[in-house]
Amino acid sequence: MNQIKLFIQQKNIVINNLSLNFNDIKDIKEKTKLINFKNIQEGIYLFQENIYYLEEEGKIFIDIYKKEIDILFNDYFYLTKNILESKIIQNFLNLYPPLKSYCVLKSAPVLEFKGPELAWNSLLFIYDSKQASIRLNISF
Repeated sequence: MNQIKLFIQQKNIVINNLSLNFNDIKDIKEKTKLINFKNIQEGIYLFQENIYYLEEEGKIFIDIYKKEIDILFNDYFYLTKNILESKIIQNFLNLYPPLKSYCVLKSAPVLEFKGPELAWNSLLFIYDSKQASIRLNISF
């Protein structure tokens, strides 16, 4: 299983031993040429194997032009009140307790984190009712 580590206080993601530094777009472009990445559209790369993050399996997409990362979690989730009910959100808040104070429920399906402790421009959890799944979107 491919473990992913997301570093909130720096623009860096590690998939197994592959470090992706999002302060250096040239580095990202070079590393997405590796065998584990598939170019699915110009500037958009899919890590071809499932990743494991927040105790859930998912897929990770990197959009170099939009400067975004999307993690699509495989587990089905049916929203009854709001996205805060999700085990994924609870695991995230337990992993990064200081971020609880930067958490804003934008609407029932959208949770945003913004604040000085966050190196990323935006970090959003978005519930997709059509797929009954949660997506983590990070822009840098």
